[in-house]
Amino acid sequence: MCFSRSEGGRRQVSKRAMKSLGGGWVAFVQRAKTGSLFIFVRKAGERDAEPWYLLVRVAEVPKRLDMVETVQKTVIDRFPLRWAETWRDIMQKGLRVRF
Repeated sequence: MCFSRSEGGRRQVSKRAMKSLGGGWVAFVQRAKTGSLFIFVRKAGERDAEPWYLLVRVAEVPKRLDMVETVQKTVIDRFPLRWAETWRDIMQKGLRVRF
């Protein structure tokens, strides 16, 4: 999420991020008494804001998806076929290849 400075110096959430909220909402970043940063959201024209997210510098996220293994398996499965198709196209077009 991107932040920008408003006229009063308060950090505000970018317009692109605000589009996902829909019309009539205002989002801003504010520091709590503990020093933590929060994203607060409120309806336009209202005074009461609700904290939506706590922003942290480092977060331990458990591994849920085996992305490295998935990518490696996909490459192993698809590369030979794609290489053969590409090589056939090169030969049919008469292109020169140097290694």
